[in-house]
Amino acid sequence: MTLNRTLLLIFIVLVLHSLFAMTTGWDHTIMDQHGFRQAQTAITIEYLLKGGPWFAYETPVLGPPWSIPFEFPLYQWIVAITVLIFRIPIDQAGRLISALFFYASLAPLYFLLRRLGLTTAQRLPFLILMVSSPLYIFWSRTVMIESCALFFGILYLATAAKYLDQPRLRYAVLTLLGGSLAALVKITTFCGFAVCVLWLLVADRYFCKRSDNQRGRTHLIYVAFAVMSPFCIGYAWSLFAEAQRLLNPLADFLSLKALNEFNFGTVNRLSAPLWTVLWSRSLKDVLGTNLLVLPLAVGVPFLRREERFMCCLSAATFLVVQLTFANLYVLHNYYQYANGVFLIAALGFCIAGLLRLDGIAKVLGLILLGTSVVFGLYQYQTSFHRVQEINNLSLQPTADAIQRNSKADDAVIVYGMDWSSELPYASHRRAIMVRDGAPPEDPRMQRVVANLANRRLGALVACLTARSDTSEVPRRACVYGLEEVPKFEDAICSVYVAPSHPKPAASCPPPPIPPPFGSLDGPTSGSKITDPLVVVGWALSEAGVEQIAIYLDGRPLDTVKPGIRRPDVQKAYPQFRDSLDAGFQTTVSLAGIDQGTHILRVEVQANDGGRHDLASFPVLLTK
Repeated sequence: MTLNRTLLLIFIVLVLHSLFAMTTGWDHTIMDQHGFRQAQTAITIEYLLKGGPWFAYETPVLGPPWSIPFEFPLYQWIVAITVLIFRIPIDQAGRLISALFFYASLAPLYFLLRRLGLTTAQRLPFLILMVSSPLYIFWSRTVMIESCALFFGILYLATAAKYLDQPRLRYAVLTLLGGSLAALVKITTFCGFAVCVLWLLVADRYFCKRSDNQRGRTHLIYVAFAVMSPFCIGYAWSLFAEAQRLLNPLADFLSLKALNEFNFGTVNRLSAPLWTVLWSRSLKDVLGTNLLVLPLAVGVPFLRREERFMCCLSAATFLVVQLTFANLYVLHNYYQYANGVFLIAALGFCIAGLLRLDGIAKVLGLILLGTSVVFGLYQYQTSFHRVQEINNLSLQPTADAIQRNSKADDAVIVYGMDWSSELPYASHRRAIMVRDGAPPEDPRMQRVVANLANRRLGALVACLTARSDTSEVPRRACVYGLEEVPKFEDAICSVYVAPSHPKPAASCPPPPIPPPFGSLDGPTSGSKITDPLVVVGWALSEAGVEQIAIYLDGRPLDTVKPGIRRPDVQKAYPQFRDSLDAGFQTTVSLAGIDQGTHILRVEVQANDGGRHDLASFPVLLTK
């Protein structure tokens, strides 16, 4: 049997294996891993099917207005249409479309490799590595947009390569279409492929030895257009989506500025934790083991210049994308789906280069390919497959209780689950997820509840630590017109439901006055202090601050009233009438106190008797 046929047979077997592997847990809930993100996509599809808008689509988890769009909903549209046509559940339709996009992405990848001059025997290892990667087997069967973005990203790259070889209008149009859809569906996925288009231009210019300067300039203009146009289209959609999100009183944390800070993060790109994640998790998820980096590095010097170039640039793209969006890649392992293909490409070019050679080099290439497949399948079987076998029904009792005790068009308020769509999707109810624990008296909550108009509040759900305050949760339920005794409780959540007869809000207990708070700017814990001691800080209380008391080893030293202007505090807490003059400063004599370590305590005392320690820590008194 020829090498081509052998590799093709291996590829077919591995495709069948991946298909079989994806069926594990096919009918389970979508809460297996990163249920937060899967449920967010699924609930969007659910409300598309219920007649919601298809552009400013609804993700009803932060109260009305219900539209808080992020990515362009192409994947969601396709899944919704699939549900309508074939009458299958959203979860299974979403998994099916994700899998189809993954397998479809292998076609443009194959043609891209042919454009790069690889033989059939050299192209097949890339496809084999893709269908044996534990990362791609698992995440290609989830209700997420990842494989959709990957397909259009690879299509964009393949058509760009085709245009550089044959500069025709149809290839330019296909490149723009593929790039624009990749950027619209997921801009962070598109970025890696945009980098690759630039690499292609370099390879075309220097390895193909173009002598036509006019053609070279045309290619440069085309690549600039092919990269910038999708970015502009993706950014235009981002502005539209942000405008829709910011109409919601609870969605201020979803502004582009806030999202950019989250996406890029403040992670030090040279920090040990970041590289530990890359070494111990990223490489294993994509290749099955991090040990393959060693033969990859050893094999590169033996490759031809072109293959060495592509191998190194593929690895560089993998790193550039991961380090650019470092915070996302540390927090969410599914983001590896976007750049894992570049790591596979690096290994694939190494194997392809070895297969081009004769003798022992070709044998080493085949051994490297076989080893990669074995490690990939083993890693999948011992990690992701075990996740697929578990049907996570932990929220289902709570969801069933909500359904039993509320109407289909009711809204529910949920505390203690951040802004996750998991419970709203499982209960098929619109929700107001109160991620910061805001009470009913919070102006934002009052606006959101007012926006409900004629829609009834059917339940309040308190989960995990949010239900620890056994007096405040019933009070909030009462204010929202619900029963003060939970109708349902389990180890995770308590559900308070609407009473049979409406209750007047006046009968509810008043809200508790929060304790005073503030900050001690100086001295700091463990610092050296001298006589006299200067104490600086600020304090606030809804009832007003009576004084700040200063103690050393429990002995009263001094008291001071706030009154120093603090514009920074006013900016942070404009709702407090005294915030502009919240600052305090005093100089305390330490005469007669021995040198050495002492415990400094600074306490703010409110007019209503509330007290709070701004600081209690050791300081070192020196002369």
